[in-house]
Amino acid sequence: MSRTKERTPQLKTLERMVISGLKNKSECYDQLRLAYKLVYEHFADEDFLHGFHHCQLLQAIYVKNYYKYNNVVAMCEEFFMDVKTLIDYRKDYLCLIAKHYLHLTDNTEDFRSLLFSALQSPENTPNS
Repeated sequence: MSRTKERTPQLKTLERMVISGLKNKSECYDQLRLAYKLVYEHFADEDFLHGFHHCQLLQAIYVKNYYKYNNVVAMCEEFFMDVKTLIDYRKDYLCLIAKHYLHLTDNTEDFRSLLFSALQSPENTPNS
Protein backbone atom coordinates (compact mmCIF):
# COMPACT_ATOMS: atom_id res chain seq x y z
CA MET A 1 0.00 0.00 0.00
CA SER A 2 1.55 3.29 -1.08
CA ARG A 3 0.76 6.72 0.23
CA THR A 4 -0.29 9.24 -2.35
CA LYS A 5 -0.77 12.11 0.07
CA GLU A 6 2.27 14.25 0.87
CA ARG A 7 3.39 14.34 4.49
CA THR A 8 2.66 17.55 6.36
CA PRO A 9 5.85 19.15 7.69
CA GLN A 10 6.26 18.93 11.45
CA LEU A 11 6.01 22.09 13.55
CA LYS A 12 9.59 21.86 14.78
CA THR A 13 10.89 21.47 11.22
CA LEU A 14 9.08 24.63 10.12
CA GLU A 15 10.17 26.50 13.23
CA ARG A 16 13.79 25.61 12.52
CA MET A 17 13.40 26.80 8.93
CA VAL A 18 11.89 30.09 10.12
CA ILE A 19 14.68 30.51 12.71
CA SER A 20 17.28 29.90 10.02
CA GLY A 21 15.60 32.41 7.71
CA LEU A 22 15.34 35.05 10.41
CA LYS A 23 19.06 34.72 11.15
CA ASN A 24 20.03 34.77 7.46
CA LYS A 25 20.96 38.30 6.35
CA SER A 26 20.13 37.65 2.68
CA GLU A 27 17.59 39.99 1.10
CA CYS A 28 15.47 37.02 0.04
CA TYR A 29 14.52 36.59 3.71
CA ASP A 30 13.40 40.22 4.19
CA GLN A 31 9.76 39.23 3.65
CA LEU A 32 10.07 36.51 6.31
CA ARG A 33 11.54 39.00 8.80
CA LEU A 34 8.68 41.39 8.03
CA ALA A 35 6.15 38.57 8.52
CA TYR A 36 7.67 37.72 11.91
CA LYS A 37 7.62 41.40 12.91
CA LEU A 38 3.92 41.69 12.00
CA VAL A 39 3.08 38.55 13.98
CA TYR A 40 5.10 39.80 16.95
CA GLU A 41 3.32 43.17 16.86
CA HIS A 42 -0.07 41.43 16.66
CA PHE A 43 0.67 39.37 19.76
CA ALA A 44 2.19 42.36 21.57
CA ASP A 45 -1.26 43.94 21.34
CA GLU A 46 -2.87 40.70 22.54
CA ASP A 47 -0.45 40.59 25.47
CA PHE A 48 -1.27 44.20 26.34
CA LEU A 49 -5.02 43.61 26.22
CA HIS A 50 -5.15 40.22 27.90
CA GLY A 51 -1.98 40.12 30.02
CA PHE A 52 -0.62 36.96 28.43
CA HIS A 53 2.93 36.13 27.27
CA HIS A 54 2.78 35.37 23.55
CA CYS A 55 5.71 37.68 22.81
CA GLN A 56 7.88 35.82 25.32
CA LEU A 57 6.90 32.53 23.66
CA LEU A 58 7.63 33.92 20.18
CA GLN A 59 11.05 35.15 21.31
CA ALA A 60 11.83 31.88 23.07
CA ILE A 61 10.99 29.84 19.98
CA TYR A 62 12.21 32.05 17.12
CA VAL A 63 14.87 34.34 18.58
CA LYS A 64 16.44 32.33 21.40
CA ASN A 65 15.94 28.97 19.63
CA TYR A 66 14.61 27.41 22.85
CA TYR A 67 14.32 23.88 21.45
CA LYS A 68 18.03 23.74 20.71
CA TYR A 69 18.67 23.40 24.43
CA ASN A 70 15.33 22.25 25.90
CA ASN A 71 12.24 20.28 24.96
CA VAL A 72 8.52 20.98 24.74
CA VAL A 73 7.84 19.77 28.28
CA ALA A 74 10.45 22.18 29.68
CA MET A 75 8.84 25.06 27.79
CA CYS A 76 5.40 24.07 29.11
CA GLU A 77 6.73 24.10 32.65
CA GLU A 78 8.48 27.43 32.16
CA PHE A 79 5.36 29.10 30.75
CA PHE A 80 2.86 27.23 32.98
CA MET A 81 0.79 25.62 30.22
CA ASP A 82 -0.07 22.16 29.02
CA VAL A 83 1.45 20.57 25.91
CA LYS A 84 -1.75 20.78 23.84
CA THR A 85 -2.04 24.53 24.47
CA LEU A 86 1.59 25.08 23.48
CA ILE A 87 1.10 23.06 20.29
CA ASP A 88 -2.00 25.10 19.44
CA TYR A 89 -0.06 28.35 19.97
CA ARG A 90 2.85 27.10 17.85
CA LYS A 91 0.43 26.24 15.02
CA ASP A 92 -1.16 29.69 15.31
CA TYR A 93 2.22 31.44 15.19
CA LEU A 94 3.26 29.50 12.09
CA CYS A 95 -0.12 30.05 10.45
CA LEU A 96 0.17 33.82 10.91
CA ILE A 97 3.79 33.86 9.74
CA ALA A 98 2.67 31.94 6.64
CA LYS A 99 -0.23 34.36 6.14
CA HIS A 100 2.05 37.39 6.06
CA TYR A 101 4.98 35.71 4.30
CA LEU A 102 2.90 34.15 1.53
CA HIS A 103 0.15 36.79 1.42
CA LEU A 104 -2.55 34.18 2.12
CA THR A 105 -6.12 35.45 2.01
CA ASP A 106 -7.81 32.56 3.81
CA ASN A 107 -6.94 30.19 6.63
CA THR A 108 -5.96 27.14 4.64
CA GLU A 109 -5.32 23.83 6.36
CA ASP A 110 -2.34 23.37 4.06
CA PHE A 111 -0.41 26.41 5.29
CA ARG A 112 2.40 24.23 6.68
CA SER A 113 3.10 22.61 3.32
CA LEU A 114 2.93 25.99 1.59
CA LEU A 115 5.31 27.54 4.11
CA PHE A 116 7.67 24.56 3.91
CA SER A 117 7.87 24.86 0.11
CA ALA A 118 8.40 28.62 0.25
CA LEU A 119 11.16 28.39 2.85
CA GLN A 120 12.99 25.77 0.80
CA SER A 121 13.43 28.33 -1.98
CA PRO A 122 12.88 31.83 -0.51
CA GLU A 123 14.26 33.54 -3.59
CA ASN A 124 11.06 32.50 -5.43
CA THR A 125 8.69 33.92 -2.80
CA PRO A 126 6.78 37.06 -3.87
CA ASN A 127 8.12 40.19 -2.21
CA SER A 128 5.18 42.49 -2.66
